[in-house]
Amino acid sequence: MQTFVINLASAHQRRAFMAKQLNALEINFEFCDAVSPQDVPVATLDRLRFGWERPLKATEVACFLSHATLWERIATGKAPVLILEDDALLSQRLPDFLQRVEVLSNIDHLSLEIHYKKKWLGPSVPVGPEMAVAQMHLDRSGAAAYILWPTGAQRLIRRVAEGEVALADAFMTNEAHWRSFQADPAMALQTEAAEFHTVICDFRMPSIIQAYGAGNEGGGTASLNTVRFKWRRLLSQWRLGLRKLKIIGRVKPRWPQVIHSDF
Repeated sequence: MQTFVINLASAHQRRAFMAKQLNALEINFEFCDAVSPQDVPVATLDRLRFGWERPLKATEVACFLSHATLWERIATGKAPVLILEDDALLSQRLPDFLQRVEVLSNIDHLSLEIHYKKKWLGPSVPVGPEMAVAQMHLDRSGAAAYILWPTGAQRLIRRVAEGEVALADAFMTNEAHWRSFQADPAMALQTEAAEFHTVICDFRMPSIIQAYGAGNEGGGTASLNTVRFKWRRLLSQWRLGLRKLKIIGRVKPRWPQVIHSDF
């Protein structure tokens, strides 16, 4: 399976970390230069920063655009593609898993990781020895490791073209109508979440993209959009509530397995 790794060219330690893992797993991969805030015209950056439920940091906008650039490439292809951020800790069974899920049909998106929240998952369906996938009805975390099929990419870029913007993981979570699945057990962890799942990870680098809190970038402009942000959050929560109503009673939030020896 073709594999893309999103990485800032200047982030040498992260690049080395990912290359070491993927080479050891004998997975062919391609580094894709991440978009940096300096790459985005100021007018575009300002417009996108205020297009979500809260003001986005410039780094968060750049991260979103990094993913969206790859979605455009995948949308024109015919095969699923693995997308990794440069702080993904990978399972030893990932190569076998990729071979087994590459042939799956009727699927748009497959998350390989877990983060800090349980996911609303259906029953796990085996795809190989000690490997399964489960339909994912709701998810609220993680864009560090996922497989995207062309049909899923086409859905995402249509929304991008309409001007929608968000954190990359939230953008995918808000896609309510695609066929999304979760790897069970998890095939990846973001390094910052490894300790939470009691997985040993020696690679410790500060997050390039601080996903928590928007900082004070453009504070004056942000204050003018307060009502708009509140309305968007309310609308998002309303839509999320409707989705939960449809599945409560038949689906419960749960953790996918984490097999510690895999990492």
